[in-house]
Amino acid sequence: MKLLVNTPSGKQEVLDIAEGGCYFDNSRVVWDERVDGALPAITIGAMARAGNALIIDNVRMSQHVAATAPIVPQLVSRRQARQALFLAGHLDSVPAIITAIPNANQKRLAEIEWQDSLSFDRNWPLVVQIATSLGMSSAQLDALFIHAASL
Repeated sequence: MKLLVNTPSGKQEVLDIAEGGCYFDNSRVVWDERVDGALPAITIGAMARAGNALIIDNVRMSQHVAATAPIVPQLVSRRQARQALFLAGHLDSVPAIITAIPNANQKRLAEIEWQDSLSFDRNWPLVVQIATSLGMSSAQLDALFIHAASL
């Protein structure tokens, strides 16, 4: 048997459950096949109950999307950052971006940071500057950090 539930985190899930089983919070159960019949075709995350039927609810879907969105890590290791940049085809562009910094002191500080940092912070000015120079949007930089964290 299946239950369609809204989890405490905001996700919507379909769970398999034994005949005598239950979900810990019945107020979160949207559909229970043991009571409501077979679960109809659904769009996971967007379903809400309206009487004896399930309907698509865009507000519910936005809650589900927010709850299932990957968390952007604020820090990744040097290895992770460099591997993610390599896989994205950007690793070899970074030294040229740093070399193009017009202020000699800022350029040298950036070189030290690039060569010696053990980790990279998503919001660190040099990271943002490099991403901007690569033509990356904030969302693309977030995606790069998410990918880096998985490496």
